[in-house]
Amino acid sequence: MRVIDVEGNAPDEIAAALFSSGACRVRNFIPQVQACALRDEAMTLDATNAFSIARMGRGGSTTTDVASRGDRTLWLDNVACVNGGEFLAALHTLSQQLRANLRMPIHGVEAHYALYPPGARYVRHKDRMQDSGARMISWVTYLNADWQPADGGLLRLYSDDGGHTDIAPTMGTSVCFLSDIEHEVLASHQTRLSIAGWMRRLD
Repeated sequence: MRVIDVEGNAPDEIAAALFSSGACRVRNFIPQVQACALRDEAMTLDATNAFSIARMGRGGSTTTDVASRGDRTLWLDNVACVNGGEFLAALHTLSQQLRANLRMPIHGVEAHYALYPPGARYVRHKDRMQDSGARMISWVTYLNADWQPADGGLLRLYSDDGGHTDIAPTMGTSVCFLSDIEHEVLASHQTRLSIAGWMRRLD
């Protein structure tokens, strides 16, 4: 898996990277001060029990299995997510630029905070579900200050040839990839915080 590096909010470069390799790492998509504000908001809301244990599946067939997926989530369209709502709007703007550049039928965006407590992971999976091709492009922005290699929590992206690329969840790093790429979150040894989002077509 070749992950192309992109600097800043650069829709043309992100689109080119998705077209050529299917994945890119974006440095400083948002300013550092905004990333810190998002982290503070998420941690404050989690302390009030606003987050819910993440579920797997779709519709009436969703399940909870913390051994397979151990994060807690809060959707950014929640009224309490003021900074998160601003980020969601920026992601929507980017989605429409990618829609034009890639000629993909992207209709909307959804995203949530994702908090992994120590020991949590998310097993290998695809974001594009078997019974729905609505999710087209996946996006993750990391909100972890002073993350160290020993902290774990890497995002592992798999390629069709059996190889993989690991990406550390460091503050201000974002990853954008096609939603049919298999990936997993390796076990984290510290609290790991991110925003996970999806650019979608009509279901």
